[in-house]
Amino acid sequence: MKKIIVLLLLIAIDLATKRIAANFLYPNGSFILIDGFFRFRYLENPGAAFGIFANSRIFLLALRAIIISYLVYYYSKLPNEKPHIYVKWAIIFILAGALGNFIDSLLFGYVIDFLEFTFVNFAIFNVADIFIVLGTIFWAYLSIFVLKEDKNEN
Repeated sequence: MKKIIVLLLLIAIDLATKRIAANFLYPNGSFILIDGFFRFRYLENPGAAFGIFANSRIFLLALRAIIISYLVYYYSKLPNEKPHIYVKWAIIFILAGALGNFIDSLLFGYVIDFLEFTFVNFAIFNVADIFIVLGTIFWAYLSIFVLKEDKNEN
């Protein structure tokens, strides 16, 4: 139950930050927070990461639905014991981000991106993307260093 509440809270945070970005950035386009380093910049992304598959809405919705379904299935098959409980937390973060972007894509046909590091040439992103990256890094760490050790002990 705790994980479901966290999942819903993370989705709510993502969706709320996107609505705030739409309300405050859309008319002006951008707001410099730290000159030469970071700004808030409104962008409607009709594609996936880095804008790939732009304007392929049905394909992206189907792909996202498949990925989300697989994550839910994989989550349900994991045992409720250490270290797998940590993998479940990583999946919660990935699911929160995936669902947040899926909801926007489903409702609006695009995902709002608004976070931009200006000192590097990198994609504009959103809070859902942060959740996906953090969850993936944590899952990769667990898979390489923790679960690997667990397999060797058997």
